[in-house]
Amino acid sequence: MKRVCLVVLCAVLGTAWLAVVNTAQAAPAYTISTQPGDLSKVRDGDIVKISIAGLPEGAQVQASLCPKELRDSQVRNRTPLTRYTAYCRFVQGAQSLSRSLPIADQPRDGATHMVDIDYPVSRGETEPVSVQNDPEYSEMYVDEHGNVVHVPNPKKYSYRCDEANPCAIWLKIVVPHPNAKADITLDGSMVVAPGENTGLPPGCKDPVAGAAVTTALPERMAKSTSSWNSLLCSPTRAPSVMQPLATREGEVLAGFDRGARDLAFTGSGTALSTDKRRERVFVPTALNAVVLVAVGRQPKGVSDRGYPFLGPIKDALKFSLDDVADLVSKRRMDGNTPGSVMADGSALVERNPVLKAMYPHHRLIYEFGLSGLAGPDTGPLLLSDLLTTEASAHWQFKRGTEPPVPVGRVTDYLRLNAGAGVDVNVNTAPTRSDLRKQLDNLTQGFCPGGSSQPCAGYVLTDLATATEYGWTPVALRNASGEYVAPTPASMAAAATHFADAGDGTVRPGATGADRNAYPLTFAEYAVAPKNPLVDGPCKPRKEAQQALSAVLRTAVDPGGQGALGPGLVPLPEPLASVAKDRLAKVGSGALADACKEKDELKNPPRGAGVGGPGGDGGAVPPSGVPGGSGPAAGAGTGAANGSPTGAPAQAPTPASVQAAKNLAAAVSIPPFPGSGLLGPLIPLLALVFLTILPSATAYLAAGRPVPPWLARTTRRLGGAASRLGDRVRGGRFVPAGDRA
Repeated sequence: MKRVCLVVLCAVLGTAWLAVVNTAQAAPAYTISTQPGDLSKVRDGDIVKISIAGLPEGAQVQASLCPKELRDSQVRNRTPLTRYTAYCRFVQGAQSLSRSLPIADQPRDGATHMVDIDYPVSRGETEPVSVQNDPEYSEMYVDEHGNVVHVPNPKKYSYRCDEANPCAIWLKIVVPHPNAKADITLDGSMVVAPGENTGLPPGCKDPVAGAAVTTALPERMAKSTSSWNSLLCSPTRAPSVMQPLATREGEVLAGFDRGARDLAFTGSGTALSTDKRRERVFVPTALNAVVLVAVGRQPKGVSDRGYPFLGPIKDALKFSLDDVADLVSKRRMDGNTPGSVMADGSALVERNPVLKAMYPHHRLIYEFGLSGLAGPDTGPLLLSDLLTTEASAHWQFKRGTEPPVPVGRVTDYLRLNAGAGVDVNVNTAPTRSDLRKQLDNLTQGFCPGGSSQPCAGYVLTDLATATEYGWTPVALRNASGEYVAPTPASMAAAATHFADAGDGTVRPGATGADRNAYPLTFAEYAVAPKNPLVDGPCKPRKEAQQALSAVLRTAVDPGGQGALGPGLVPLPEPLASVAKDRLAKVGSGALADACKEKDELKNPPRGAGVGGPGGDGGAVPPSGVPGGSGPAAGAGTGAANGSPTGAPAQAPTPASVQAAKNLAAAVSIPPFPGSGLLGPLIPLLALVFLTILPSATAYLAAGRPVPPWLARTTRRLGGAASRLGDRVRGGRFVPAGDRA
């Protein structure tokens, strides 16, 4: 109990200055502007850019996502500040295990006299915590007569922020005064109600089953498809013409391949498909790019008091392809040791003043230092192909003193972890929102050693995602030797060098001496069936076919090209003409062919699980585990091969045994998403448990009850371990229209 009292006393003393409020001073006059201006449109994961003008000299602003109305209870003084501290600030701070709702602090810029904060809005619930002196959420409180009241089974306090539970981005504005007192103003005027990114636009009715186009898309295409959908249904408040599902790209194509989706989107043609029997038409829709972004803090300006302060990394760092190959394939093996890519004096560090100003161990932080989405995706496919061709001497796994092993083609960033051996190169996340949330500490200034030191982590993603989240891509060195960032001009230049992929799509080609081309530019395609859409009894779905034509026509028309999501670039010629020519081929097949194809897709393809993209151990199924799954993996079913099910197995031969051994050696199951977080925490958790358990055992052996503080600590550790398990499990969102 003494320990608990000591902790509480330290917390009170550490925050006592907040209560020193000069009530004689008038609240400062200021104006707040946001991007977007209409906060009702904010969705989960969106960034709200906040600019505050008119604050007095020396002002400091803190932003937090809190309930719209702060709870009023018996916390001391019951002032707005104590309510903010009890029911928002501490809930989000060090006392909470929740990382979903960060806190951002920023001083007034001495040059611009502005305070600028990029705040990420999250949808979800905070971690339940105790609130001291609250009669409902605390083990004890002081009543109005000064008596200490003990609560036997107190509840834990938490709050939700979503479309049904509006929140506010609260600002705590602190203005110091020479007399050591400070004016503190709380502003909760920025109300948000973040909904899920369903892809359904506001102003449209729910889609009509059977008449709407069932659409699967990578998350990076969600804003574009929502805009096209809105152009078609919002003006008349008609039902949505699309029934969208945003998920991993491998799952997108798997759903289309088996006939479960009318329309899909991909950036890599059939390269990620596991079943190519369904005839398809590829319609170009936009340019995108695979990017490496630096996420962290760099010097931003000087405060009114003359102190430098940090802001998000906005300078475009310069990376050669050799640098990228070393970073991605050897991050944990070659961290900041002498000779590594991030060591003092390395070519990368000398080339980038932002990195040179950091401590070596801050240039690539340990936890979430390199992140990416899990699952088959265009990103790892195109990146690995480029590095295999242009940086083969560096695109290698390195295991201690063993000879390096070429990485080759990779379609899933999880495979980089499997090939790296004992540790994790890429910390993967199942969704873009999870990816952003696991980087909140970096984007909000919580760097190793404190927020006063600049630091960096890196994300492998695409330009649309990076632009939405306010991340700055690095400039890559192209074949001409120039460092080029992805811009509309550099991507259009790269498009002139696209190569034929052989499946009706194009892929990045050699840019040669072109000094302006960004080397990882690619085209995003809509994937539509060549044969007409049919229902269960194989009757034409005329309304859905018309809706599909309308969606594709809108996507390639000037209006749709002007409504692309952030970061995507309109189609240049000749892709724009190709897109319009392809529209006539969608649904042009015969009804009989559609019915035959529908029946064929009910059975697995011949040789299911064999072959696939070279260098990646075969086609990667939606689960992200290489090589196929279940009994069909490897040789396919007997029926698929034209032989009766249950045919007698052949006797093994020395050759077949050796082939099986080679296959087993080649297949390695990648770590589950989040294992990079769990691994470093295991020693710490073990140390904590070894510290606590002997004390508890001693009390029990002596026949004495375990002290309440020890019991509570043990329970909280157990709960933390359980929540950590929840954090590393993958998942996906299914819109209401797709739920059973």
